[in-house]
Amino acid sequence: MLQLFGTAIGTLLVYATQILAGALLTKALCPAVRGAPFWGRALLLGPWALALQLLVYHAIGLPFAPWLVVLPWWPCLVLLRRRSGAVAEPVATGGEGPRRIAVGLALAVSVVSLVGFGAEPVHDRDAMHNFAVFGRVFAAHQSLAIEALRGMVDAGHAEYPPLVALNEALLFAVDEELGAWTVLPFFALAQLALGLLVIEAVWSAARPWRSLAVAALLLLLPQWLVTVGSAVPDGRLTATVLLLGLEARRLVAGAARAEFAGVAAVGAAALTKNEGVAVGAMALLVLAFWAARRGAGSRRPALIVALAVGAALVALWPLCRTWMGLHDEIADGLLRRLTLAPLAARMPEIVATWWELAAGVLPTGAPRWGALWPLAALAAAVAFARERTRGAAVALVLAWLAHLGLYTAVFATTPHQLDWHLGTAAPRLFMHTSAWPVLLLGLGNAALDGVQNRTVASTGAGLSEARV
Repeated sequence: MLQLFGTAIGTLLVYATQILAGALLTKALCPAVRGAPFWGRALLLGPWALALQLLVYHAIGLPFAPWLVVLPWWPCLVLLRRRSGAVAEPVATGGEGPRRIAVGLALAVSVVSLVGFGAEPVHDRDAMHNFAVFGRVFAAHQSLAIEALRGMVDAGHAEYPPLVALNEALLFAVDEELGAWTVLPFFALAQLALGLLVIEAVWSAARPWRSLAVAALLLLLPQWLVTVGSAVPDGRLTATVLLLGLEARRLVAGAARAEFAGVAAVGAAALTKNEGVAVGAMALLVLAFWAARRGAGSRRPALIVALAVGAALVALWPLCRTWMGLHDEIADGLLRRLTLAPLAARMPEIVATWWELAAGVLPTGAPRWGALWPLAALAAAVAFARERTRGAAVALVLAWLAHLGLYTAVFATTPHQLDWHLGTAAPRLFMHTSAWPVLLLGLGNAALDGVQNRTVASTGAGLSEARV
């Protein structure tokens, strides 16, 4: 009983430290963000901060002991209690009653997800072989265990970015046997983060009840419900892509430090999955293009610094795994194998798979994406009809197509059997791209009632000028 009590305290302390680290980063990078958007960011950035901390610990020879990881964060708690002096951004205000209902629904979905996916521990499939097994190795060796990883290439993807495995390692270090259970809330918290960011993305202060209806439809999307809270990082990466879009929206609206908040999202994506490395690199290219435009104005020096930091964060794990002697045959050979012949030969099957995933149903008979596509089409039509939001609508559609194009290139050059690779990976990769129609819904929702708040107006004008 005493051991079980110690496990409970240690587990709660690890999760509390993740949230605290994320809250400190969010307060520093997004001083004017309040409420649900604040905590949505904190839940994503906290585990990234701890993963970076553990990589530094490995580099300087400190062990991955939970107490040694959590201890430096708690004296900083006092910083959260200090007022930043920044005025809350307009997007974070309005319709508090409906907003609380939406947040309550997001909490309920994450709790139900935890109960559903928590019926059994992590023990099989990708959740085990690609992530948890390496978390257990990290915990046992109290380091990245380079030699052990080199000997485990056949057991799973030892070369995968380690954000999930490193955070799981802390929980396995608290209790090796119960770790397969205690890691499960990590994924429910990612689902909560996604829900809170969805609310931010679609909210219109002028029409809170309609915003609540749109948010509810998104929070209950069948594909998200059956995937996001499972013990794989695809739900977390989907939420991080959504965060990238939200920070881009804040950047063109002139929000303080938004370029660095966006770079933090890039870094979190790059340590979550290999696809996050590619998406982060694409985001930096877009940021560089925007920084080169006159619209960047006085922010250009800060943007240059942010780009340099972002490039280092994107390159961090690829350089680490190369130094460790771990190679990813898909990522490493992507550019080498990307030629017109395989792309043309495989394109029909890949496009057919995207269409099937968009329009198909789950084994339960539920449409995978509910009413997302007709709503996104309506939002796009409304946003295109208004001059102030037309540029942003174009940018979001292009971002969506570019993201799908990136994954199409991955499948066109895969060394694996195409049917197998599409069947195992395509549903989760397609889910990553669902962040863009969500952002499009938010843009259309605001444009529908002619909202002329600073965020929407600046987003449309800025993106239109950048021609992203």
